[in-house]
Amino acid sequence: MCNEEVSKNDNPESSDIQHKEAYLESQRLIQERKEGNVKYDRIFTKKEEPKLTFKKLISGELLAILGNCYYWKRYPGEPLILYAENAISRKLKPKGLVELCRIRIPDAWIGAGGFRIDWPEIDGKKESDPTPILISLYLHSTDPASFDRFVAGEEASAYLASLFFDGENAALLADLAEERFDGIV
Repeated sequence: MCNEEVSKNDNPESSDIQHKEAYLESQRLIQERKEGNVKYDRIFTKKEEPKLTFKKLISGELLAILGNCYYWKRYPGEPLILYAENAISRKLKPKGLVELCRIRIPDAWIGAGGFRIDWPEIDGKKESDPTPILISLYLHSTDPASFDRFVAGEEASAYLASLFFDGENAALLADLAEERFDGIV
């Protein structure tokens, strides 16, 4: 057996490298979760695209009826930050404006505005699968410094885009919203 091959798993150095890479990846994921970073699965840039793509959209209007308000802002070179607040609930009102998560998006999207949450109905989705989330961004101003004035009561004016979250990304977004606010699913 002169030509015996050594598999990667039989090589202790290779095994150490694999364990180190796995450890580093897990540490990166833990750090991203602490920072609230979430990845989206798809971007829709036309308002009618989500309605054409999904069989049905379950409206997030109930969240507004419960007193939840949702905002976003993004400075150049920074991730987009999603915020939530509730001025009605005794439990949530003291929290004030809460950062839900951070999302890396195209550099051209700079400003401040509001967002809406809907839940797309997807064929073939299992009961155990995370609930998909659609977040539609509305632009109030291209100046992120106007965020405070916007949160104080001015209305959003223009549709910007919708971000679709599915699978692990939807689960992470829902988990962060549950931990930091009171959930969005």
